[in-house]
Amino acid sequence: MRIYNAKLTGATVGGLFQGNFTHLNCLCQNIIVTPTTPSTTYDVRIMNPDNSVIYERTSETGTLSEVTAIPLLGTYTVSILNATTDENFIICLVSRED
Repeated sequence: MRIYNAKLTGATVGGLFQGNFTHLNCLCQNIIVTPTTPSTTYDVRIMNPDNSVIYERTSETGTLSEVTAIPLLGTYTVSILNATTDENFIICLVSRED
């Protein structure tokens, strides 16, 4: 078993950022989203290769850290939406690969 962090960094423009995690074959155990400013409010959405929403949270403020058990296979799109400030975000998927 291997535990690893897949990280994606990007800046919101007009309150929006989209990025991809590619070639995943693992079990996501924790989703962490960190804006630069702790008072930033935003929505986060993760979509699978079939464009179905597999994870969504709205009106989050500051760092989001949620324990999950989401199997991932393929390329997943992460969107930061409706951010109150245009700034950098770090999105981290803590995953287990057997």
